[in-house]
Amino acid sequence: NLIGGTTAAARNLISGNNSSGIELGGTNNVVQGNFIGTNAAGTAAIPNGGDGVVISSSPFINNVIGGTAPGAGNLLSGNGRGVSVNAPGTVIQGNLIGTDITGTQKIPNATGIEAVGENVLIGGLTASARNIVSGNDGNGIIFGGDGSKVQGNYIGTDITGTLPLGNGASGVLAGVNSLVGGTVPEARNVIAANAVGVSLSF
Repeated sequence: NLIGGTTAAARNLISGNNSSGIELGGTNNVVQGNFIGTNAAGTAAIPNGGDGVVISSSPFINNVIGGTAPGAGNLLSGNGRGVSVNAPGTVIQGNLIGTDITGTQKIPNATGIEAVGENVLIGGLTASARNIVSGNDGNGIIFGGDGSKVQGNYIGTDITGTLPLGNGASGVLAGVNSLVGGTVPEARNVIAANAVGVSLSF
């Protein structure tokens, strides 16, 4: 299933619902180019009562939130959690999570991303894969699972990576067997202006 697309004409505005904006149960779903939890201009919150996007537990695998193509990223702001994942193989790329559409002002979620599952990829090794996870009231990213990675993101800064737009708690709260960054320059995250940069917890 495809929800949205890479053009403005394909965009859904999914806001003001009593519970979550999108709940996915299944495999190989793609959510692209939507405004979830904001107004139509992407400048103010119209909160969903729950989370922006929820992906249920396995066997619902290999879902994509955003992407690297122009226009594929979602605006996920003003929700409980911007993205909540409990499924393996999920890819979260190219999104604005906790900011307005310009990536320079806060429209906070309670938490930016909470992702539990094996081989979850948040970001990637190209600029187009970068998520901006900033301005959230609590943690920017909570994740854990064998083979899961947080790479190439701006966490606590604006879209330029140069100005503070911190998350209220940890930029990244990482679990066991998870990777934050990597050994090549493209894998580096910018994690700044948060209450705590990286916490190793569960």
